[in-house]
Amino acid sequence: MDKVTDNFFKDFPARMSDGRFITNYSPNCQQNLIYQNNMTSWQYRAYLTKMANQIRNHERIKNEKLYGCDVCHEDTGIGHRYEQVCNENGCTMKEVNPEGIGMKQVN
Repeated sequence: MDKVTDNFFKDFPARMSDGRFITNYSPNCQQNLIYQNNMTSWQYRAYLTKMANQIRNHERIKNEKLYGCDVCHEDTGIGHRYEQVCNENGCTMKEVNPEGIGMKQVN
């Protein structure tokens, strides 16, 4: 069976654009031990209900430190593949970058 390749880097596997790179596959009990601090099951449930926003914010900050970027750029360097030029007579499209993605409208 052939492997599915990335659209831009042919030697790499296909990209997963749904955020799976930050999925935590550790057991739930291990994650719960971080917050539980010897509480009973009932106490821990009440704590999770009351502190949900703070816990979520703590996890967001942790993920930002682990996976965020110090200098983020809007430009990915890939660029657009096609340019579309429209005037009163109609529109024309031309390929400007075979490795690009999407289309840019030029006035």
